[in-house]
Amino acid sequence: MRGIRFLLVLVLACIVNAGAAHAYGFLKSGKGNYLRWSADDLPIDYTISNWWLPDATEPVGAIYAAFKTWEDVATASCSFNYNGTTSETFPTGYLEQDDVNMIAWTAEGFIAGVEVPGTYGVTYYGWYDTETLYFDEVDIALNIYWKWTTTGETNKVDIQGVVTHEVGHMLGLAHTDWETEPPATMTWAQFKAKYPDRCEATMMSGPNFLSEHTLADIVLLRTLEDDDIQGISILYPPGYAGDDDGGGAGGGCFIATAVYGSKLAGEVKVLSDFRDRYLIKNEFGRRFVEFYYRVSPPAAKFIGRRPILRKLVRIQITPFVKVVKLIEERRGVE
Repeated sequence: MRGIRFLLVLVLACIVNAGAAHAYGFLKSGKGNYLRWSADDLPIDYTISNWWLPDATEPVGAIYAAFKTWEDVATASCSFNYNGTTSETFPTGYLEQDDVNMIAWTAEGFIAGVEVPGTYGVTYYGWYDTETLYFDEVDIALNIYWKWTTTGETNKVDIQGVVTHEVGHMLGLAHTDWETEPPATMTWAQFKAKYPDRCEATMMSGPNFLSEHTLADIVLLRTLEDDDIQGISILYPPGYAGDDDGGGAGGGCFIATAVYGSKLAGEVKVLSDFRDRYLIKNEFGRRFVEFYYRVSPPAAKFIGRRPILRKLVRIQITPFVKVVKLIEERRGVE
């Protein structure tokens, strides 16, 4: 028992000393739960509308490259399936669900109010299952009133940079949440002074990004920064899509999967739900999850090959699983 307590203290010490917290945010439901795609929906299908395309070199190729940027994150399990182009665009009422994840240039939504002229694109993600909190459909609308480029032309907006940002929203990331940095009242000026490199994060909000950069610098959004990578790796941890030993619906629960023998075990589901509903909603929890994803894969393999050790670890984990399950039963599912 003393050894286990020591291990817990060691883990907590590693978390506390893990370095500066990452500044990323998640899109949330009306009840505050974060949203993402189900593992069953990966790869995510998407279609590009060519009913209107800007006068730019290979705009469709730039959009494809934006999706590929997120797919290539080695520590995340998000993937896409490009379904080609279509002459169709959004339904007449562009906020109507049509079960197609579409990227299209449009005039609707950009002709009045705050969205003119400073908004380059908008991601519509209001279609999600209120029980599972998984997306059903996400559309990306690009502002037809701007001049667009893929080659860095002056006074034009970089297609790949903007779409890379919007695909981050499509996956469930909100704007880089620099206000969560300690102290909670940190201003934008304080944030950029303390973390100048983070001002180039792909998920930085447009107004904040352009307060430090010119229109030509939107090309910087093509490249993901550490904040972007850490955020997407939390939403879609290694194995989330069942593409390695920790996979499946419980994605990333490597040790629990090794201990209970299957990613489909009820105990694994309890722990993964606890992570999703509680841990990633606060800074300490997110840092613990990041640390866990770094150290647990080799630990899980070590435990999984030793039946006696697997049994001992299960004995230690099971009481915690029961407590979590009891809490969930009393609170009810949000």
